[in-house]
Amino acid sequence: MKRVSDTQIKKGKNMYNNYRIGILLMAFVCVFAYGMEDISPELFCSDGQDAWCLVDTQEPAFRLIDNLMEQAKEMKKKALDAQAAYDQQKNVMFVLMRRTSPDFCCEVAASLRHNFQGTDIDPKRVYEYVGIPFNRGKYMLHDQMLSHLQKLLGVQKITEKQHRQLQYAFKTAESKEEYDAFYADTLEQLKVDEKKAESFIQKYGQIVRYGINLAEVSRVARQFDEIELASCDQADDRL
Repeated sequence: MKRVSDTQIKKGKNMYNNYRIGILLMAFVCVFAYGMEDISPELFCSDGQDAWCLVDTQEPAFRLIDNLMEQAKEMKKKALDAQAAYDQQKNVMFVLMRRTSPDFCCEVAASLRHNFQGTDIDPKRVYEYVGIPFNRGKYMLHDQMLSHLQKLLGVQKITEKQHRQLQYAFKTAESKEEYDAFYADTLEQLKVDEKKAESFIQKYGQIVRYGINLAEVSRVARQFDEIELASCDQADDRL
């Protein structure tokens, strides 16, 4: 029987120890990897045909993009709120600007006659039509009148078309003031002098500029709705 040398025995022990250490390291790596969240970079398809690239979504730049998208959503919401406020102010200024016209009284009368065409409502008897005495109605706020009209629509005392045209007269506090003056034949008192007319014109110009800026903000906000982040099939999106 061939005798094994001491050198060979020592070499065999070293190999066995290395093998055992390797097994322990592999086991440790497997356990460690199993317990960790998968943070491998996602695989995205680029714009090029059949071209793929690795993108690590944990990078600060990509988190910044996510934050910007959230801010864009908030901007869109604020743009909608601003649009409602702008529309209200624009309606107010439209009424006030008409008071600067030399033909103010005739223009109001013509506008109301045109508004109630085809509704069976006499422009001079709107309060009677909605069941409110003028002596009470003239002290009501415009939003109280709008609420009353909504109730009449709900119980079908007025039609959709009548409701829409009646709202015109009470859309704002200024338009209600104007209708009340038309009803009482006191429109002449609402006409404004040249100095006040100039201030209305300046304010109207400011509102127009705000409207232009708001339109641009709203356009940008809508563009964010069209953004679709690049993605892959769920089965292929990770290495």
